[in-house]
Amino acid sequence: AFACVESIYKGRIGDVIKGCTPNVTVVAPDPQGDLKGHPCHLYYMIPYDATEHDVKIQGFLRGRFTYTSVHCYGWSSLPPANGQFRFDETLTPDAGATGGPEDTFTVHATTKPLGLPGMNEIDVSEEPSGVCLVRLIYPEYAEIERCKPSVLAVPRGLRA
Repeated sequence: AFACVESIYKGRIGDVIKGCTPNVTVVAPDPQGDLKGHPCHLYYMIPYDATEHDVKIQGFLRGRFTYTSVHCYGWSSLPPANGQFRFDETLTPDAGATGGPEDTFTVHATTKPLGLPGMNEIDVSEEPSGVCLVRLIYPEYAEIERCKPSVLAVPRGLRA
């Protein structure tokens, strides 16, 4: 049964990210719903591979939307067993945040978290490769391209 669920998951996500390069590509959401979920829950899909590097994801914390979350899912279709993800209340803004629409966050998907206070880390040691989803709820469509996150492979442990 689990193999069947995993196959369906890889098929749905795989069709959307086919040809994408891990730690480089960010797939912007289709306003009609890439994952056929609620049309006002829009997901940026970021294939990640943290087997040799940390993965640095930067995005907008505020804007013309009501909620932000960052989840990493392994190819098993499950989030890491430790259940880590970041959302509005647990995303620490980057330095210089003012509470305005230009505030950004940085999240590190890593297999070796440093555990520093205020550090946005997601421990992906149990699922070192997969897809990271950055979700915005009720964004104005004009915000979709403006709020597109960026992704970069960085040396393990680099948090600057």
